Formats: sequence, C-alpha cells, structure tokens
Amino acid sequence: MKKIILISLFLINANNALASDNVAIFKISVDQNEKEILRVENIQFQDGNYYDQQKIEAKIIIKNSKNKKIRLKTKRLIEGKLEASDYKWENSSLSVYKTQNKTNQVEWDVQFNPKESKEIIYNYSSFIKRPSSIIL
Repeated sequence: MKKIILISLFLINANNALASDNVAIFKISVDQNEKEILRVENIQFQDGNYYDQQKIEAKIIIKNSKNKKIRLKTKRLIEGKLEASDYKWENSSLSVYKTQNKTNQVEWDVQFNPKESKEIIYNYSSFIKRPSSIIL
C-alpha cells in the first residue's frame, strides 16, 4: 500500500511574498516516495506496548516547467525524529500529547532555473507499534 503524503507548494516573488501566479502552479510537477532503510525491532517498551524504530529515506522530486526562474517553498508534516536533508530545512515542532513520535512541520525554500528539476532527499526515524502477541 502506497503512503499518501501531503506536500504544500508556494511560489514566492522577489518581495518575499506569495506570488500572484500561484494559480499557475500546474507548471510545476511533484513526485515523492519513501522507503524504509533500517528497522530495529522491540527497541522501546511503553504503556504495555513494544515499538520498532524505523529509519526512512524520503525523496521529493520537483520540476519547474516554467520558462522563468522560480523560488518555491515546499512544506510537509513529518512524524518522527528529523535526521538529515540535502537542502536546508526549517522546522516547526507541533506538540502532540502522549505520542511516540513528535510531529514536525518542515519547510524547504528552493530556487529553480527555467526547466530545472531537483530532488530533495531527507531522512527521519519514527517508532511503530508492534502487533500484540497472544500467548496461550
């Protein structure tokens, strides 16, 4: 089953404001994928449950099909511990009571030349509750 990830895109003008042609954002294509690159089983026990820790490598591929340079702010919610990104990212932590994974609003601010494609590759880790085992 493919995980659906919400990614928000905002064109920024020279005055650091939202560009008036955000309605023409259809000339920018976005693809994304995630893959688990490491899993450590039963790493944490809390509230009667065992948790695995998984390390995820994720990629956002953005293509500027416009005939002009653009600056694009890309936002995404990530549940887990942020580790690394090949582009500078800003993080706003969102507190959620009693969860294993912190929720983060991350944002990349990237410049694109006309017809240019870029990949944003980043890593994070998160805890996943293990299925309960029934012992008879």
